Amino acid sequence: MRVLEVKGLRAGYGQMEIVSNVTFDVGDREVVAVVGPNGSGKSTLLKAVFGLCRVFSGAVLFKGEDVTRLPPHKRSRLGMAYLPQTGNVFESLTVRENLMLAAHDLGEEEVGKRLEGVLSLFPELGGLMRRKVRTLSGGERQIVALSMSLLRNPSLVMLDEPTAALAPRLVKQALKRVVELRDEAGVSIVLVEQNALSALEVSDKALLMVSGTVKFWGSSRELLEDRELAKTYLGL
Repeated sequence: MRVLEVKGLRAGYGQMEIVSNVTFDVGDREVVAVVGPNGSGKSTLLKAVFGLCRVFSGAVLFKGEDVTRLPPHKRSRLGMAYLPQTGNVFESLTVRENLMLAAHDLGEEEVGKRLEGVLSLFPELGGLMRRKVRTLSGGERQIVALSMSLLRNPSLVMLDEPTAALAPRLVKQALKRVVELRDEAGVSIVLVEQNALSALEVSDKALLMVSGTVKFWGSSRELLEDRELAKTYLGL
């Protein structure tokens, strides 16, 4: 089953087209890495899929339903989650308050059940509940943001540079958690990541973007083995 299908997407801001004719899909419990040089339109692509920038043409289908013109909050209710690189938590609130805000429209019993599931994935979260988010490390903040999304019980999670605030030694560990998220929570993942090698090592498929267009779409292993593409565009 295709959880997400993006067909011939052209998107950008105002009259400026950033993403041109992008086509890819995400299967059930699949990790797709979106890689490429800075300024390639990777983040804009995620925003377009989630309804946060202008779509000029093309289509976005979620579980077979055309959501191209739906506002972000309706896409979220259908099971799409998007974590931007910054601004994804409320820093002045505690971890518990952030989680409760994410689950504000759920019943008490349902919140308890989903919180239990999140804590099984991220047990370290239990010891952070009373701390203000502003006191947390970059990695801990990402766990809070991801946990907030998981409380919504999504089928698809789109992550924009989840390792950007992490020390280099923690990057592989963080991306390993992405794989655990797929395997244990059963979600599909689109991962925009500057650490191309690490992202390709944990993903099933890869979308290489250059100047807003697709240079490669296929298995991550194939991209890793394509020395010319890997060297020219990813510095591998």
